[in-house]
Amino acid sequence: MMDLELVHMAYITDSLHICFLSDESRQVAGIIENMLQCALDFRSCVICGTRDVRLYLDQASSPSSILSRISVPQVMAINRKFESNLKELHLCYLKSPKHRNAGLSCFWGHLNYNNYYTYLDSELGLLPL
Repeated sequence: MMDLELVHMAYITDSLHICFLSDESRQVAGIIENMLQCALDFRSCVICGTRDVRLYLDQASSPSSILSRISVPQVMAINRKFESNLKELHLCYLKSPKHRNAGLSCFWGHLNYNNYYTYLDSELGLLPL
């Protein structure tokens, strides 16, 4: 029975790390939550309602009329916030152990599937704060 409890506790600990719910990974969870909030904020940049946008697209409105409904300064502010969160996530990744096959190392691998962020970091030096 003790062996079963030990295996179960190891499973629970691994699950907490994978889901970014452990004390060590709460910072990562906060960053991811901020990035998802940026996505919601980006959606709200369209000044008219979602139904109106669909109506404009269905009527084949000119791109300039659709673009006039988007708050560009708000989009730029959201972009800066998103990039800041991305840089912070990259720094957490650089500090995290790379030997794990789950958690932040795996998550960053999925984000960087085409090595775009590796290129930005190595060639252009854009990611580190």
